[in-house]
Amino acid sequence: MNSSIGIFTKFPEITARLSLSPAGNMKFRDNEEDEQARENQKKFLGGVGIDHEQFIYGRVIHDVNVVVADQDTDRVMRDTDALISKTPGLFVGVTVADCFPVYFYDGVAGICAVAHAGWRGTVKGILPTTVDKMIEVGSKPEDIHIEFGPGISQANFEFHYAEMIKEFGQYSQDKYIDSGSSLDKITIDLQAILCDQLLDKDVKLENIKYCGECTFADERFFSARRHHGETHHAMMAVIGINK
Repeated sequence: MNSSIGIFTKFPEITARLSLSPAGNMKFRDNEEDEQARENQKKFLGGVGIDHEQFIYGRVIHDVNVVVADQDTDRVMRDTDALISKTPGLFVGVTVADCFPVYFYDGVAGICAVAHAGWRGTVKGILPTTVDKMIEVGSKPEDIHIEFGPGISQANFEFHYAEMIKEFGQYSQDKYIDSGSSLDKITIDLQAILCDQLLDKDVKLENIKYCGECTFADERFFSARRHHGETHHAMMAVIGINK
């Protein structure tokens, strides 16, 4: 079985990949598992032609912290939910497990990024914040291409209705929800919310590519919900401009 899948394959000037479950856990946890996760990261990166010394890892916290990385950036960035790179040969990555890995590329300005978009980060605005930061460093919205990696599908992303109304606020709209497994539950289309946020930032619809694969339903992917109550593992989403 393959240990990763390719993203943005129509752009040969960049490398963008997502590790799969056979590649092992990629997430640091400040415990004895970290050394294994570090080795898994090195092996995965090497397998797709990336030098681990030229890789910056964002330790996500389900917030909207976006870092513009360069050669002086720490190789492990705490409290970071999205990373941007303008430096050829410098790669950036975040971990995901049901949350969507969202990849950005502006070939005109030579800027790429990757974001971790779970429901908390979605409500707080991680993708609009990433677009804003890309614009700050030289992008134009109409030049930004977006590709979603696998995340949890609407069919498997279920909330109690009252909880959804409380947590999702302005996104508690009929166009984002459907019926759930019982009368008091609904399912949420997270990708639809994220897409509308991008369109509100003037990203072109034709430059946004959805993903139809579900991490909860497919054993190739790690899934926090599938392993609810256990220490779950996570995949690595990585992107960079090739030298």
